[in-house]
This record gives sequence, C-alpha cells and structure tokens, in this order.
Amino acid sequence: MLRTRHAAWLLDAVTDADRRLRGPDERRAHDRLERLLDDARTAVAWAREHDQVCAVRLVGRLFLYAQSRLRDEVLGWAAEVVEHAPASLSGTEGELALAAAAQRAINGGDLERARRLIDRAVDLNDSTADPLVYELLSDVLLFGGDTAPAREAGRIGLATASAAGDAHGVVACLAGVVLADAYAGEHQSAARAMAEFAAPPELAPSDRAWLHYVEGERLLDLDPEPALAALHRAVAAADEVGNAYLAAVARVSYASVLSRTGDPSAARAPFAELIAHWRAHGDRTHLLTTLRNLVTVLDRLHMAERAAELLGAVLDDAVAPSFGAERAMLEHLLDLQERTLGPAELARRMDAGRARSIDEAARLAQAWLDEPTPARDDGRW
Repeated sequence: MLRTRHAAWLLDAVTDADRRLRGPDERRAHDRLERLLDDARTAVAWAREHDQVCAVRLVGRLFLYAQSRLRDEVLGWAAEVVEHAPASLSGTEGELALAAAAQRAINGGDLERARRLIDRAVDLNDSTADPLVYELLSDVLLFGGDTAPAREAGRIGLATASAAGDAHGVVACLAGVVLADAYAGEHQSAARAMAEFAAPPELAPSDRAWLHYVEGERLLDLDPEPALAALHRAVAAADEVGNAYLAAVARVSYASVLSRTGDPSAARAPFAELIAHWRAHGDRTHLLTTLRNLVTVLDRLHMAERAAELLGAVLDDAVAPSFGAERAMLEHLLDLQERTLGPAELARRMDAGRARSIDEAARLAQAWLDEPTPARDDGRW
C-alpha cells in the first residue's frame, strides 16, 4: 500500500512538473524534476513489476524532461517499460512512453528501431497523436535525409498543436518544418514558416531558445553573422533553464560556423568539449554530426591526413546518411584532401578511418585537436 501511494504521489508530481516544463515556469519545473529523480527511480522500478499502467504513465510524463536534459537513465526506463508492458501502452502517456524509448534509440544511433517505435506511437491513437510524437517522427526522418516526409510530419504536428492551443507543441513542430526546409535548401519556404509564426507571450524559455536555434540554422549557409548571433542567444537561453540537449546542438551549429568563417584555431576548444559531451551521454547520432563538422576544422588547420581519416569514418555512415549542404561540404573537403595528399594517400587514410567505430574516431579526434598546427604555404588557413 505504501509503494502504491508513493507511486501515485510521484505520478501527480511529475505530471504537474511536466506541464510547467512547457511554460514560463520551466526553470522551477526543471529543478523540481531534478529533486524527484531518486523518487522516480524507485517508483518506476516498483511500478514496472506491480502496476504497469502506472509505469507507462510515469515514463511518458518524464519524456520531455529526459529528452531535453539528456537523461539517458530515464529514457532507459521507458525502453524497458515499452518492451515488457506492451499491453499497458495507451493514451497520451503510452504515446510519450514510446517516444521516450524512440529517443533513446535515436541517441544510440538505431534509427530503424526509433522509427518502428514512433510508428507505434502514431498508430496508438490514429490521427490524434501528441504533437511531440510528430516532432520526433520529423527528427528521425530528417536524420535519415528524408526532408519532404520530415516536413509533412512537422506540419501534421503543428496543425494538431495549434488546434489544441499547445504552444510548446507548436514551437517543437514548427522547428521540424523549418529545419526540414532549410536542410533541403528551401530557404524561402523556411523563412515564410518563421515569418508566419506569432510567438505567444507565455512561451517556455526553451521554446524561445528553439526559435533562436532554428533561425540560426536557417541562416547558417546564407548569412553567418546573424546566424552566430541567433545561435548564441539559443545557447544562453537553453543553459539558463538546464536544457542540455538544445544547448549542445546549438553549440554544434555555432562551432560549425566558426570553423568555416573565422580562425579555425578558435573552434578547437568548442569541438573538443562537444565531442566529450556527446560521448559522455552515449549520443552516437549527434556525435556523428559533430565529427562531420569537425572535418572542416582539421582541413583549415592544415591537418589533411587527419581530415582524410575522419572523412573515412563519417562520410558514408549507413545509420545517419549525410545529405544536402552537409554532404556537399564533405564532398568538397574530400576533393581538397585528394589535391593535398594525392589519390593513393587519400585512399590509405580513408581506409584507416573506415576501420574505426564512431567512438574510436571521436577519441582520436579529441587527441588531434591537441596537436600543434603544421605549417602550410598554399595560401589557405
């Protein structure tokens, strides 16, 4: 009886905090959930064995917190609950429990499993799925390079959230639409989507940070200075409320702009910190994105051999294929290394890179960032 009451109390507490996490009281909700983590661990472990419906509801209501705060342990609870209590998956909490399990699969680099889990979440309530489920579907499609379906998933979620008056869902799904357009090179469409959105006054700080982030991403290849300013605002706002996920992805984009437009030495420390961050959280997918952007830094630091080896490791990853502007950038870098090293040496270096896992490549990249910059006399940085 005591355990039952504790689980019920905890469910009420996390449901309230989850609601507040989506609004202007986000920082207090974040702090509350941090303090509840030990209680949540105990309650979920008990509920998984004795009240699976309660377990589903708990991990569902912890999804946004776990996703945005990079709490892999909490996402792991969801993965276990989804696997062992499929009959208990129903309602919004069932959708969000599946979404949490899918997020863990995304972070681990298993996009196929993530897609299966998200499809189950969408099917659970037909066309009335939670907007965050569509936002996550948009993410998975975008990681796979499927920009048109990603845009459509974002639009469905956006319409659902708008009809429900869900400001957080609107921002999350708008981000999916704008990013899909931007990554597909549809810059006018991305600009229109941003221009048509009127931000309500009661947004969560993280939602304002997301708007800054997508504006920075939209401008990334068009106008670097405003992009840097928008990304800087995104990082500052996300840090203020403990949104570790958004702060990190915005830092990746910020560092990628620095690597292309300024002194590449200034990008050494940010990239080293980001690699350590993603490795510590076991996030293979975002680690891969970070390493792809790092190739530019190595090239501009005159480290052609290192750049070629890293290209070998990240260019043709089957899990999250490169596409669009990123793919064009990597192929351009490949041409540069061939001119510098020659075809035979390039092939040898890339073969060495292909033989490494992403984590092995990341560990080596961290060491390379500590190496001195070699001299170069070809007029490039």
